[in-house]
Amino acid sequence: MKKIYLVICLASAFISCQQKNKKENNTSLTEITSTKKTDNADFIARGNEPFWNLKIDFDQQMVFTSPNTNKITTPVPKPNQAQDALITNFKAASQNGSLDITITKQPCVDSMKGDTLAYKVTVRAKSKNDNDFTTFEGCGYYTGNYRLHDIWVLKTLNGKLITDNENVKMPNIELNLITEKVYGFGGCNRLTGNIAVTTKKLKFDMLATTKMSCAQDAMETEFLQAISGKTFEYNIKHLELTLKDEQNTLVFKKVD
Repeated sequence: MKKIYLVICLASAFISCQQKNKKENNTSLTEITSTKKTDNADFIARGNEPFWNLKIDFDQQMVFTSPNTNKITTPVPKPNQAQDALITNFKAASQNGSLDITITKQPCVDSMKGDTLAYKVTVRAKSKNDNDFTTFEGCGYYTGNYRLHDIWVLKTLNGKLITDNENVKMPNIELNLITEKVYGFGGCNRLTGNIAVTTKKLKFDMLATTKMSCAQDAMETEFLQAISGKTFEYNIKHLELTLKDEQNTLVFKKVD
């Protein structure tokens, strides 16, 4: 009887452990649901050991705070962006210090709250009293309108499901609110153009594309005609972006 009881206990422990591991591995990006600026910032980052906090208002300033250094406030410089568009760097200095900030689009686990955020952030900070830079690492996210600042893959166009296979690659757009540009792929050709964003609307200027010929030209033409030169009301919910005007409704999925 004791042997049977021991076997049952061991089996229960094994199943519990497996369920725990499955839960820990089932990590998804935390959705930031605020439709307004958080703490008057368009981008917020934080980290631990030691604790630090970064807030960027792209119209005004960057503010970095940490117990290990004095508060550093600088203007927002023109960003340096890698060709693959996954890494953005800001370097700026003021009377109270210097900041070198690298934002990488890469899932990042916030060690303080356990959330998985969309961006890894590295800050090199030097206050006016420091001789050298100190490096801080953590996670960040965009707020308000800047939640649009991401890569989005087309899911449906006027209710029609867009599927990815060997012959058809799904259209996608990358919205860069800092430079007010859109980049992307129409299904055959690369696309680029200017955008304008307000609290409720997203406007695309007429888009320029490369001139390749592909089997899926019809799908690309329909997609480009739907968005080029158009203004949409937008909504972000459950990591999906919906663009809607009087003629078309497009639903995009956020790229992890």
